[in-house]
Amino acid sequence: MILIPKTSEYIPYFESYISLVDGDVIESLLFQVKILKDWFLAYPNEKLDLSYAPNKWTTKEVLQHIIDTERIMCYRAFSISRNETNNLLGFDENEYIKNADTINKPLNQLLEEYSLQRASTIALFKGFNKKELSKVGIANNAEISVRAIIYLLAGHELHHFSVLKERY
Repeated sequence: MILIPKTSEYIPYFESYISLVDGDVIESLLFQVKILKDWFLAYPNEKLDLSYAPNKWTTKEVLQHIIDTERIMCYRAFSISRNETNNLLGFDENEYIKNADTINKPLNQLLEEYSLQRASTIALFKGFNKKELSKVGIANNAEISVRAIIYLLAGHELHHFSVLKERY
């Protein structure tokens, strides 16, 4: 496996996520699976479809958002690693959640989807060589490297997990 060092190849917006990640990013991603799943399994079922305030996501919607974002970012990393030169489009996370129908998705289904997506993410990034990790492309009108995306994913989840623990 290739050690994936932190990078500065990203737009400043992502610094708040990337700065949250310490140590080996692959190990962080693996550890996050256990922590997040344990938290959700201990969370009261009757509160899974409630939010902490009006117009805020429910806990299941937060989980769906983590999954959605990871899918999109993996597509971006894959595309950039294969020399995609087109601007990779952004997405409206609120529209995605609005159309995800999480209220009708059982928690165990979401957790399985999350676990499988994370396993796929780790396999994808373990498969990149040093040259592929250093490639830079354009996503949502900004430059980002493949390497920065894996740190972004780990930090993005840390951010949302912190919100879950503090507000739900």
